[in-house]
Amino acid sequence: MPAYSAAGGELPGAMLVHWRPTSTTFGPVSYSDALALPLDAATGIEMDGRSPITLGNVPQTSVSPDGRFLAVTSRGTDEVKLYDLRAWQLVATMKAVPGLVVESWSSDGSQLFAWRDYCPQPASEGRCLAAWERELRQMDVVQASARRIADFDFSIVKIHVGPSSEGVSERAYALGIRTNICCGIDPQGDPFVAVVDLAKGEVIKEIQLRDMLIGQPRHWLGDTSMYASYWPATAMSQDGSKLYVADSVDFRVTVVDLNELRIERTVDLKEPRSRLARIGGWLWSQFVSTAEAKGGPSYRRIAELTPDSRYLLISGSVTLEEIKDNERSLKDRPAGLVVIDTEKMSVVFREGTTSVFDLSPDGRWLLAYGSYWDESRADDKGFGGLVAFGLKLIDLQSFEVVRHFWPNEEARVAAISSDSKYAYITTDGPGMAEWRRAGINCTADCTLLNVLEMSSGELVSQLPLGEMEGIISLAPDQ
Repeated sequence: MPAYSAAGGELPGAMLVHWRPTSTTFGPVSYSDALALPLDAATGIEMDGRSPITLGNVPQTSVSPDGRFLAVTSRGTDEVKLYDLRAWQLVATMKAVPGLVVESWSSDGSQLFAWRDYCPQPASEGRCLAAWERELRQMDVVQASARRIADFDFSIVKIHVGPSSEGVSERAYALGIRTNICCGIDPQGDPFVAVVDLAKGEVIKEIQLRDMLIGQPRHWLGDTSMYASYWPATAMSQDGSKLYVADSVDFRVTVVDLNELRIERTVDLKEPRSRLARIGGWLWSQFVSTAEAKGGPSYRRIAELTPDSRYLLISGSVTLEEIKDNERSLKDRPAGLVVIDTEKMSVVFREGTTSVFDLSPDGRWLLAYGSYWDESRADDKGFGGLVAFGLKLIDLQSFEVVRHFWPNEEARVAAISSDSKYAYITTDGPGMAEWRRAGINCTADCTLLNVLEMSSGELVSQLPLGEMEGIISLAPDQ
């Protein structure tokens, strides 16, 4: 993309890739055809000479580590489209297969990896009348080609691609479970880390994660309509030497040595029973007291390492689904945030209202935010049930909360600049606030783009984005 100057100040001339609905209905926004638009980050104005890119129906998107390429898969299509965000154009369309999850990139952004867990003949209750198609595919961004690397007899929960090193082929590390039902239902045996040699297309080892809850185990619930699902999180060091697996309920971390291909240690951080577990237990007790109800709790973790691998950040949420008299209700809460010193394997910072966080590229700044839905607060139209805690700017050098923005509002980090100087945060505009309050369809002033200068902790700009919402990427600074 040709260089351009940011208008209206000293903000970097970064391009924001932004999606918006092309049609809206009363209630939640319907993304019938999402669009990507190039915006001047200093003005919020669409840049001349660059037409919007139609991404498709509720697209799945993935951005390369350097922010240059955007990979898009759309519902109802069997292809992956690759866009060069600098040139602002489609550079490749790769024929694919149904059910792809585009998730991982090589560290240099030249290779895109996608996996799938696909049933060609689905049956009831998540079962499959044909053999499951479970595989890993590699897409070469430069050559615009794709190939199947390996077929698996297990389901992938999360996958990381490690850097190649002298004498060792590039490898992928997949958190896997064995089940013949979709969505992790009724897993057999313990979960494991599958080590995949990408050159040979072979699983060279499975490292067992003993006694770790994952998926939706059924053996202790029998034939009841209750369920509980557990989704641990993984984070890999940038040098590819270690993989950290965070338990979905307690603050317990398993460290996998990826050089020796073995469990290095499992550490109980000796925190009090986690807030996540306590809330889940309370929700579960409320649930099982209602014999005719269906559903259950779902525990989900997220995890990330700082670039130097010194600190491991863990957060997440727990959600209870209850179905009674054909009415579905949800209760959920943030799990909170812990920051772990990986050298001492001890907690150095904790915060109780976080369910999502974003880390600056230099590892200095942490943006933490959380919200949940409380149906007991909602009116008969379904409005008013959102409970939000705003956004906290945390300095990971001093472990201090520098600022707390929008304490009772929902805020989402759209992007952080590559130099870690600025964060781009979306909040509700006046139009969306009116929609939440009264159910009036939002057509203007739906979203505000807030520009935060990290070092000063100050909001330096606030830009209305009309009906648009959902910034998904920050392209390279020009």
